[in-house]
Amino acid sequence: MKFSSRYFLIFVVLIVFVVLAFFAVYSKKSSVSSPNNNIPTSSSGVESESGEVNVSEISLEITSPKDGEVVTKSPILITGTTLKGADVFVNDAETKADEDGNFKVSVPLEEGENEIFVTVNDQNGNYAESSIKITLNTE
Repeated sequence: MKFSSRYFLIFVVLIVFVVLAFFAVYSKKSSVSSPNNNIPTSSSGVESESGEVNVSEISLEITSPKDGEVVTKSPILITGTTLKGADVFVNDAETKADEDGNFKVSVPLEEGENEIFVTVNDQNGNYAESSIKITLNTE
């Protein structure tokens, strides 16, 4: 079977079109901030000692209690600041930040050391994470 130069030209144009379309989609995806590319780690130095983390345009600060604090009662109130209206997840609890970006969640503790994980995200898929360790000592 012989292909004419007309069919060959159409074939080449289609291949170029597919390659350009793939490139356009791929470059658009890479320009959007991806949660996996923005995960702050303590080794990268993105997380400060105060518990504040900045990812894209989302900030997260756990204001109370402080990392390493020893408490005598459970549950405790976790408070912090972030982007207004952001979804906030504190361990298994979920809430939204208020109009000023403040959030508060009551978290039960077990005797001994407890790690509190806080994740916030916005409608664009950007997010920030932070954690603190709290020790419950009821003795």
